[in-house]
Amino acid sequence: MLPVPGSYENRRGALHRLNADREDLFREELATASTFLTAKERQAYDAVPDEFSHQEVVKYFTLTPDDLAEVKKGRGRTLKLGFALRLSQLRWLGHFPDNVKGAPTLALQFLSELLGLPPEALAEYPDQGPTRWIHMERIRKHLGYREFNNASALAEGWLLSLALEHDFTRGLLDRLIEHLRREKIVRPGISNLERLITRVRDQANAQVLDIYNRQLTEDLRRALDALLRVPDRRTITPLQWLKSPPPHAKAKNLLE
Repeated sequence: MLPVPGSYENRRGALHRLNADREDLFREELATASTFLTAKERQAYDAVPDEFSHQEVVKYFTLTPDDLAEVKKGRGRTLKLGFALRLSQLRWLGHFPDNVKGAPTLALQFLSELLGLPPEALAEYPDQGPTRWIHMERIRKHLGYREFNNASALAEGWLLSLALEHDFTRGLLDRLIEHLRREKIVRPGISNLERLITRVRDQANAQVLDIYNRQLTEDLRRALDALLRVPDRRTITPLQWLKSPPPHAKAKNLLE
């Protein structure tokens, strides 16, 4: 049978698409394995809190004389108000929210009165583009924050010492966020922190396992292996028997 014209090219194209699909699936599985939050939980970490007290507004949204001098460098009321809001949000949250216009009404009103600017001026502030990045860089330097990429090694070392104590991912995440804020390191996206925690937790588990392995004698290894084998005339392993709840106090059970 003569080959169909173009069949080789068709097969090669199909194989290429199959390989591409496999690579996409691998990347998706890898990303899923490195994260532990649901989409809803991840959104909650990145969201700006809806409710907070007047004391918190005063604490985080009051501008110092140096803050005001930096705000006044902006052109027009929109850029001044947007800059002031981003500055206050970094001091409050430890990161830059994606949507600066989603700021709580109480905070926006407080800043507007402080600057003598109308709240509606924020509507024209750009959420994307060079202005946003220029403002974020100016604010970071003004408040003395470090970029996460320049401090990730130190954060990872701190996290590893904590992960050696426990491996509860949500607890590690909350403690890491507190640490970044205390050390004045701009918090990256939550997905980045999830991947970092997963990697560091695996490192900690490997270190703990290595410590245990170096302390185990041959006799202890044989004894532990015996706990995992089902003895003759038994249906469960000794480990399963030890983990089972105690039976009722009967003569037959006491003999076992």
